[in-house]
Amino acid sequence: MSAEFDPTRLEPQDVDLPSSYPVPEGWLRDWNPETGRITRLWLPGTISSEELERRRPDMEKSHAVAEFSDRKMDLRATFDTEPEPLDMVLPGMVAGTVGMIAGAGSAGKSMWSVQCGMSIACGSDLFGLFNGIEGFEFQRGRVVYACAEDQRPVLHHRLFTMAQRMREADPADAPAVIDAIVDNFDVVDLYGSGVTIEPHRPDWWLSHWWLLADMAKGARLIIIDTLIRFAGGRSENDNVEMAAMMSAVEMAVKATGSTFLLLHHVGKASARDGTAGSDQTAVRGASSLTDNARWQANLQTMTVQEAEKRGIEGPDERRRWVSWEATKTNYGPPLPPVWLYRGPSGILVADQPPEIQNRRGRV
Repeated sequence: MSAEFDPTRLEPQDVDLPSSYPVPEGWLRDWNPETGRITRLWLPGTISSEELERRRPDMEKSHAVAEFSDRKMDLRATFDTEPEPLDMVLPGMVAGTVGMIAGAGSAGKSMWSVQCGMSIACGSDLFGLFNGIEGFEFQRGRVVYACAEDQRPVLHHRLFTMAQRMREADPADAPAVIDAIVDNFDVVDLYGSGVTIEPHRPDWWLSHWWLLADMAKGARLIIIDTLIRFAGGRSENDNVEMAAMMSAVEMAVKATGSTFLLLHHVGKASARDGTAGSDQTAVRGASSLTDNARWQANLQTMTVQEAEKRGIEGPDERRRWVSWEATKTNYGPPLPPVWLYRGPSGILVADQPPEIQNRRGRV
């Protein structure tokens, strides 16, 4: 060990050493950029706050350069190693991506999403939301439902009703199912919190959005209800602002290792005419919302025309029928639409409406 450096002195030391000098693990170094020589060494615990602040830009730069370099793919290994099957959180929705479910107001987006989250929490399609979609099985995992749309008493009524329905439908299995949901399903009441989706920043703990991300780290699915309430006053018709917001959601995906499902509305024309159906462009606002989502589904109440074809009379009965259809699946094949029936409590369950009739009233 050089006489110019004494590792037993646990204090900063002025030195003049070559950059290749074997500095003991844990010691930090300063260097002269012109000569490339080490000029100072110190233990992390002994550095002053002033010195840390002076060195912060260089330290952050080094960290950023290393992180960016780690993102480069090893093409040789990529070409020679067979990849694992894609992990699907929902049919066509790959883990670690951003998805969206869109529909008119009161179409059932919140109910559909909560029921979907409960199904993931217990690892089973409890309500038949995905009936008719072959080759998909739920993988049990933690789900976080972040709701800025409804107040806690409303959430309480909705969740209580669901638990009652599960107990009535399957008394034998309900206790185990409810236990799994309690263990794996987190409901976060964010009504009136002013939470705003925003990019990561050094003082992340001052942001409701990043506090949520930190709490939800490792969850299989994070449900955001609804996107506009997390937009912080941004114009949903501005492509630049919406692209920046979706980029901030992707930062949260990266930080949490989770998949995000965003609830959003369809445009006025689609909501009025009931034409959302399989049209991915029916989403309200800027096209960058749909462009940046990797998966999208539209939820729609049965239209008047559809009800007439099926012989369903009365607006109340027609509105009980809801269909959802994946309109964008970047990582999977097209999926068939699924019909659901809305019971008196608002819970959606798998069912098939009457078949379409011909003009003489026969199927």
